[in-house]
Amino acid sequence: MEERVPQLTEALGAKLRDLRMRSPGVKGSILISTDGFELASDLPSGASPDELTTVYATLASVAGRASKRFGMEEFKMVVVEGSEGYILAGNVSEDVILGILASNEVKLGLLLIETRRTTRELGEIV
Repeated sequence: MEERVPQLTEALGAKLRDLRMRSPGVKGSILISTDGFELASDLPSGASPDELTTVYATLASVAGRASKRFGMEEFKMVVVEGSEGYILAGNVSEDVILGILASNEVKLGLLLIETRRTTRELGEIV
């Protein structure tokens, strides 16, 4: 199993880089466990993985509880729009979250499609 960890990490990182290349306006992304551990990332310089893992784990937790509370069952994705861009959190699996940072120049509809595709692809790996 330990021999597979670097290969798995590389495969996950490649999916994150593909997301950035396919989606103009995406600044970076991170894959985390629901308990806040970084699994892989493709982040811009200056971005703090520790801070992002905390933010995305919290976002996903709140979104998951809200989804269940209001009868929407499983949390799929949450989007936060700021004046300078977007923060997205997508549910990859029961224990894994995809976090995305995007500028306000991103085409949001296309990014939502790419996020769904990427979470599905990552879910097949993890």
